[in-house]
Amino acid sequence: MRHHKQEARFFAVRPRGPDQPPPFRVLLGWRWMAAGVATGATVLVAMLALPRRRARILRVLAAGGAVGSFAALANGLHNALFPALKQIDLALKGLPHPFAGLRVMHISDMHVGAPLTRRAVRRALALARAAQPDLILLTGDFVSYTRHLDLLPTLLGTLQAPLGMYASLGNHDQWTQPATLARILHAAGIRLLVNQHRVVTRGGARLIIAGVDDVWSGKPDLEAALLDAPDDVPVILLAHSPDYADVALHAPVALQLAGHSHGGHIRLPLLGPLMLPRHGIRYDRGLHRLGRMTLYVSHGVGGWPLRIGCRSEVTLFTLRPA
Repeated sequence: MRHHKQEARFFAVRPRGPDQPPPFRVLLGWRWMAAGVATGATVLVAMLALPRRRARILRVLAAGGAVGSFAALANGLHNALFPALKQIDLALKGLPHPFAGLRVMHISDMHVGAPLTRRAVRRALALARAAQPDLILLTGDFVSYTRHLDLLPTLLGTLQAPLGMYASLGNHDQWTQPATLARILHAAGIRLLVNQHRVVTRGGARLIIAGVDDVWSGKPDLEAALLDAPDDVPVILLAHSPDYADVALHAPVALQLAGHSHGGHIRLPLLGPLMLPRHGIRYDRGLHRLGRMTLYVSHGVGGWPLRIGCRSEVTLFTLRPA
């Protein structure tokens, strides 16, 4: 568990397609830029200082680059296309004893669309079904583009959980057709929570599932989401962007589930994540303890079909009273 603020540099990216409003900002890690400059400078100095060995240096670099690129590509495709089931035992303060052992499945950032991504999503949902969770919680970015919304009913229709299924919106959902998505989710038995909450009961005990609108392009309102919520009942908050935790930690929230960052897609020791999106910078992946609140940031399922150091995942929490 960690609380990490990474220094970085922003640059603008213009996405393809009509669904996303360009430009939007992602974050490029300064360590990656420094490593690239240092590597280029080292190669240049070596070639200038050793002119007679220039051809040999180039051959070695070409061979090493080819082998390294192939290994990275193979590993990256495997990590993207074969999601892992991550299992976490998590103690929550105030969790009623009837909820001890509650199995909560967290699914985020499916980004249904490209054929390779669809295969990864099918595998991820198969893992989710096989785990037989009591509760399924989804934290947005179901698709990347409007034209892929009609792929969702078949995929989501395979999910079920005895205590219900709940979802929040992500930035890509807001950039497509959120009203259409809400109808698709409802037909699949998934309740979309936009600045709302629902109470889940078990053995006479209660647990609140709340969801806020996307922080990037929506209007998140945690106060509205918890309006009239019963006191002294633990709250699980669905908020797509992990940096919203800086707001949630001041509310009576026991656990926030988020996605959005994809873990950076590519991250290496010492260098960290290659790039992170706006509102997914301070808390880029994994478990974080923030005062009385716990935050979990999923790597997600979809996105680019290339992941190094951050395998795609669905996450099964087994909750315990603290």
